[in-house]
Amino acid sequence: MKWFHFFRNFPAGAFFGVFIGAVFIIVIQGEWPDDVQRYGTYGITVVVSLLASAIALTTAIWNTETARHRKLKAAKASLPLALSRLIETARNGMQISLEDDVFFNDPDNASLIEERLAIPNEVFTTLKECIEFGDETSAQWLTNIIAHYRIYKTSLVNLAANQNMPPHDVYRAEHAAEWIFWHAMVSHLFDFARGNDIVENAMKQELLLEGFYAEIWGNRLQQEITGHINGLVEYHAPLNTESLAFRPSTH
Repeated sequence: MKWFHFFRNFPAGAFFGVFIGAVFIIVIQGEWPDDVQRYGTYGITVVVSLLASAIALTTAIWNTETARHRKLKAAKASLPLALSRLIETARNGMQISLEDDVFFNDPDNASLIEERLAIPNEVFTTLKECIEFGDETSAQWLTNIIAHYRIYKTSLVNLAANQNMPPHDVYRAEHAAEWIFWHAMVSHLFDFARGNDIVENAMKQELLLEGFYAEIWGNRLQQEITGHINGLVEYHAPLNTESLAFRPSTH
């Protein structure tokens, strides 16, 4: 709104005020026919009223935008810490996914999984404020991240809570792949959190497996996990805000 800054500065305001005042005086004091003088006065009054309303409306919009930018700036100040907490949660989810049968056969461990995958309220508050005050792309990215988290968390908790669904390597690999995929989604936002004004709409595939080579390399489920990750990539291609809007995967 650079044009609004021009109208708000004193010289510009003084110029328009003097100009309109001069026109008004000329119409009032000039020797004009009665009809011209009467309608001219009405016209100037209408113009002044409309101009005042337009300035008031523009001022309100400008103040709203200024407040929004300030609130977004404050929220983004906490975003790196919030994303780091999500990264920790993703790592916990991947590690839990690879637990053995003894762990998943104990229904009491469902509460332990719930606890290890819990995200503090202050983190959700930061994400919510960034969604509320941010641009459409960053807001959609954060919305997608929250949606995937809730589904992946519920699914993993149910693996222990639902004893009618015995643990199996297929499930372990699938859940591990989901948390690695979610880790990449979160990592995509770090540049935005650290100062970039915009979020790239599409996620780079290079982020997948980043930080998980040690856990995956040589693991007996390495091939299955990699296959599920590739399946998620294919299912959610081209990995942008629209395609990542959560849909239950068939993988």
